Amino acid sequence: HCALGHYYNATTHRCIRCPAGTYQSESGQNYCITCPGNTTTDFDGANNVSHCKNQLCGGELGDFMGYIESPNYPGDYPSNVNCVWTINPPNKRRILIVVPEIFLPIEDECGDVLVMRKSAQPTSITTYETCQTYERPIAFTSRSRKLWIQFKSNEGNSGKGFQVPYVTYD
Repeated sequence: HCALGHYYNATTHRCIRCPAGTYQSESGQNYCITCPGNTTTDFDGANNVSHCKNQLCGGELGDFMGYIESPNYPGDYPSNVNCVWTINPPNKRRILIVVPEIFLPIEDECGDVLVMRKSAQPTSITTYETCQTYERPIAFTSRSRKLWIQFKSNEGNSGKGFQVPYVTYD
């Protein structure tokens, strides 16, 4: 009987780890199940459908209100993801951000980071940056008219991440 996350290969008579993008939650099977929809796994050998994560994130935002969220929210975000959003509000409007709560495990020395600043240039004015969990809300206005936002995760660990709403104001 093959362990969870593995399937029995009848040709080689061996148990083989399910490849990335698939899982097997029952022992003794001769196949792996493909992750549903636009989801995939962080690694091979997944043993539960919850290991299938949506990778989609990023984009250009410019409306009067909206939100950014870590991929797969409220499930755990995937590893090795790089999301970039830009908020470009209508003329004469500024951006107000509300971070109700954010869940980023800190065990891997800031491997997962959310940063908000004026532009993609590392030297541009930073409005907000964090790599750890905060369960208390924080609200702030951007220090520039436009906002460039990046969320990066490494392979170290994963967490629930965030859903951060914003509004633009006159």
